[in-house]
Amino acid sequence: IPPGEYRFRVTGTNSNGFWSTNEASLKIRIITPFYNTGFAYFIYILFAAAIFYGILMIIRGKEVKKRLEEVSRLKDELLTVNLKLDIQTRMDMLTEVHNRKHFNEVFENLWDLYTRTGINFTILMLDIDYFKNYNDTYGHIAGDKCLKEVAGVILEAVSRKTDSVFRYGGEEFAVFLVDTDTAGARIVAERIRSKVMEKCIPNRSALNKTGILTVSIGIAGTKG
Repeated sequence: IPPGEYRFRVTGTNSNGFWSTNEASLKIRIITPFYNTGFAYFIYILFAAAIFYGILMIIRGKEVKKRLEEVSRLKDELLTVNLKLDIQTRMDMLTEVHNRKHFNEVFENLWDLYTRTGINFTILMLDIDYFKNYNDTYGHIAGDKCLKEVAGVILEAVSRKTDSVFRYGGEEFAVFLVDTDTAGARIVAERIRSKVMEKCIPNRSALNKTGILTVSIGIAGTKG
């Protein structure tokens, strides 16, 4: 029976079939269940709206997370590209050692460190002997290969992380040896010179009559 107010009416009859002229009645009120009330429906609407809003937030959250991940990925890619560009601006692409620009930066830093702390450093200036004659005799492709081999020899001879190798220009290279006096630098220089000769790179144009490629190395330091 739907909710509402009702009156239950009843009359009686005897065994002879005579009905009573009086009737009994009972007022009945059926209360609407809470789940069918207007307030309940209001709660249902709020609950449904909350679920719908939650779903939207989940979807939006996934989209935002996806966008943040994309931004993070692009940021990482940009940092990687910038790092590569930064390295390229400081590296000599042929010999894969530092370039003249970076030499100047490192020299300024080392000099500042020396003036503030007294930590000494030494510079080796290396020149490939008769390299112009080598290029004229064997060609520029062979000359580029020669520069790469010499750079590789220098990198092998200079093994400390605090030291650094540069292509200063043309066939000239430079090496910074940190916390090293000129006596120690001579040992490194001799190691480089002998290793280049051990390569036995042919150079029949050399005026020193050795027939192989050689290098000359100068040394300067903040401490003798």
